[in-house]
Amino acid sequence: MMQNNPFKKNTAYYLTEPFVFRKRVEPFHLGSKGQAVLKTLKSAICGSDLQYYLGQKAKEKLKQRLPVIPLHEGVCLNLATGKRVVPVAGDLTQVPKEFKGRENIYPGLPYMGSTADGLARHYLTYPKELLVSVPDNVGDDLACLVEPLSIIFHSLNTVIPQHYHRIAIVGDGTMSYLLAMVLHSYYQLPKPLLTVYGIWDSKLAKFSEFANTINTDTQDVEGQADIIFEAVGGPEMQRTLDVCLKLCAPGSLIGIIGISDSRPSLAVSKLVNWGVTIKGLTRSTYFDYKQSLTYMADYKMQKYLQKFIHPRQFTINSATDLKEAFDFAVETHAPGRILISFPV
Repeated sequence: MMQNNPFKKNTAYYLTEPFVFRKRVEPFHLGSKGQAVLKTLKSAICGSDLQYYLGQKAKEKLKQRLPVIPLHEGVCLNLATGKRVVPVAGDLTQVPKEFKGRENIYPGLPYMGSTADGLARHYLTYPKELLVSVPDNVGDDLACLVEPLSIIFHSLNTVIPQHYHRIAIVGDGTMSYLLAMVLHSYYQLPKPLLTVYGIWDSKLAKFSEFANTINTDTQDVEGQADIIFEAVGGPEMQRTLDVCLKLCAPGSLIGIIGISDSRPSLAVSKLVNWGVTIKGLTRSTYFDYKQSLTYMADYKMQKYLQKFIHPRQFTINSATDLKEAFDFAVETHAPGRILISFPV
């Protein structure tokens, strides 16, 4: 064990039940030699965090996993090196050898904010090999987008879209924006081949440079796509999958990025007769994190990414502060990740 613990106590925020946070001051343990001591600088509230907060996860999951320290998107300071790092949210070091090379899809993967404690605390220890260095020209705000951006790169590295593919994105939130942005700027997908389907005109307007847009509340769902990404999840999964199925062409692939514990019904005959493939794409790898930070270091890309950071940010000194931030994230329909910091 490491010696000379200078911290002794640590402040952490637990989600103890839906809608309820508790602030705890507890002993801080430095951990093993292979772990680094990190100070949380900033974090972002993800849709999956909100599902736990709102009690939208399956009852058995809530019973097993709460209380938990939430949040998995963020940037930390490595106190040993003085450098900023992004921790890979899934602890890939805890995966059995038989999953080597595909650690990210191990069913029992400890994942920050759900099956392992997350970033809503002043200090934490984490495996050194799962820390990705942040370039000097990438600020803390942008670094909070590395985890969701890594999921986008993982999704596209898995699906491998071609320049002639017709692509549809169902959803108008942060993940959809990042996906459209990478398809436009990295894959050079022409705008006529990309369509985004959502329900908020204010959010859809953000996509105008990259894609055509359709508001499914006011416009008919028309057209067909070779690749359809579902990027909403949660309680809306039935609705969004219905849109995905309407957009299917023979041989289409539906890539699911959204997370949900709901059990939507599907028109199986269409899936079978048309040879439609459904693939889960959520969990990313260490390589995807590194690729995301390389992409993010490009100043041209930063101007796009900056658009999806919400102007209102929160400083957390109490459980009430954290609840206010989560309530704001639930209620606001403005585009962009809500960022929070935990000053010592």
